[in-house]
Amino acid sequence: KKGTQFRTENVKEVYELQQLLGEYQYSLMQGSIWKGHQGSAQGDSEPVAIKMIQKKDLSPEDLKNILTEIKVSGNVDLKPQDRAPQHSQAIEVFESPTSFFIVFELMEGGELFDRICEKESYSEREAAATLKPVVDAIKFCHSQGVVHRDIKVGQDDDAAENLLYFEETDNSIVKVTDFGMAKVLDNNTQLMSTVCGTPAYLAPEVLLNQKYDCS
Repeated sequence: KKGTQFRTENVKEVYELQQLLGEYQYSLMQGSIWKGHQGSAQGDSEPVAIKMIQKKDLSPEDLKNILTEIKVSGNVDLKPQDRAPQHSQAIEVFESPTSFFIVFELMEGGELFDRICEKESYSEREAAATLKPVVDAIKFCHSQGVVHRDIKVGQDDDAAENLLYFEETDNSIVKVTDFGMAKVLDNNTQLMSTVCGTPAYLAPEVLLNQKYDCS
């Protein structure tokens, strides 16, 4: 937990938990509103998404992944002006004896795949403008020694998309979310060997059980 300050008070005293946004392997994502208590990092009445994780469901590897997600999503080692706007931000984290509660900015614009289906066709300029924030986010992560390892787009009941629009507006930025499988490298030449990610989106090196780098 070095570099990350977890709050220990009851999250329900700070946030009003509202609608369920998603249910995943070992977590729930719930829409919430800040109640206005002093000491919160969240602005007045801003909607957020809270990822609720039961500790009893976590293996040691799962716990390691959760702490990595908190570290990466919160940019905890960076000054605010150096943080990346192209991936979803973890605002703060609560910890109880039984659970973690990660407070994220709320992605209100829906999934990239849904926008693609609604629009039906893109010009080359529109496609480039849509994907530039994604490329910028990946570039930033790699510059910080972070590899996402599970970027995907498309509808799959078992694999939630993690390229989401921040707002519902037509010119909203697309952000990279869900750093639960991310790897923080010790150096730029380190190779990885863990087979992870969504099967349909795995690189050939991963499928062949070969070592791979951030590219």
